[in-house]
Amino acid sequence: VRASSTTSASSSVPTALQKRINTAKERAGQEIQRRIDSLNNLTIRIQEMIKLSAEQKSALRASINAQITLLNDLKNKKTKL
Repeated sequence: VRASSTTSASSSVPTALQKRINTAKERAGQEIQRRIDSLNNLTIRIQEMIKLSAEQKSALRASINAQITLLNDLKNKKTKL
């Protein structure tokens, strides 16, 4: 009786662990998307700023786009794990 309870407990561990992994992946994907959305909103705000020069806006936009690219790469990598 004791062996069977140990066997059933150990066989459910991978399922429980997989569920936690899937939950963590889902949350990570949501957080990455939240950050991408935030950066996109920042880009819009920067374009509306009147005290920044065109060069400053361009530099900020390039930096933000680089960060968005890195986040998209991370999101794609997350789904492959």
